[in-house]
Parts: sequence; C-alpha cells; structure tokens
Amino acid sequence: MSRHPVFAIPVASCYVRKMVIHIRDYPVFLKLGYYDQERKLGQDVLVSMEVVLVEGLEPGRRDDLGDTINYAELVTTVNELIRGREIKLVETIVELIGTTVLEKFTMAHSVKVEVEKRVLPQDLVRGARISVSKDFRRAHG
Repeated sequence: MSRHPVFAIPVASCYVRKMVIHIRDYPVFLKLGYYDQERKLGQDVLVSMEVVLVEGLEPGRRDDLGDTINYAELVTTVNELIRGREIKLVETIVELIGTTVLEKFTMAHSVKVEVEKRVLPQDLVRGARISVSKDFRRAHG
C-alpha cells in the first residue's frame, strides 16, 4: 500500500467559507390561502431562511454586531412583511421575503427562503403539509 505525503495547508489559503445565518421554523400568523375559508380562519406558517453573508465579512473575529446581519432584524422584517396580512399563495410570501432581504440587508450575498404551510383545506388534501422554497442571489455587476 503506497502512502501519500500529508501536507499541512491552512484552510484559509485553500478556499473561502462564507458565514451563513440560519433561521428555522419561525412561526408567523397570517390569513393565508387561495380559498376564502382558509383566509377567514388564518394560520401559522413556518418561515426558514439561510442568509449567506458577502465574502470578506468575519463577524466572529471582532465580536461586533456591525460586522454581520442582526438576526433579530431579519425576524422583524418577516413580521412586518406578512404577520396578519391576507395572502393567497405561499409563493407570494417566499418572493416578498427573499426580495426584501436582499434589498434591505446589503451584507446578504444570497438568501434561501422556505415557507411551510401546515393547514390545508380538509376536503382537498387531508393530512399533508406543503412547503415552497426559492434561492435569491444578488446580481453581479
């Protein structure tokens, strides 16, 4: 069996890792549904996001909130966008959150948004849950 030499190469010189902020299963109440009865009752949806910070940010080095995106502001943004609103499609929620995060938070390189709807019309889909997700990336140039 041949042995290959082991090289000690610092991780930073090999590739750049980007910092990712994860928000998982954040419940937000709104009047969601294509059918009037769904919107009348309202429901909680679960919002999840993966926000990738722009290259070069190293928030852990200085322990300074100014070097990152405040996740409390991300959650506040979600609340301001959809809490209590009347919206027909889960896809609309995903679009609203994704585009707003990139517009509002300049330190965000990209964001993946997923919204899970757990209450569906009983006569259409019994016992199922659905989720819709989309990746949003800042345009280069």
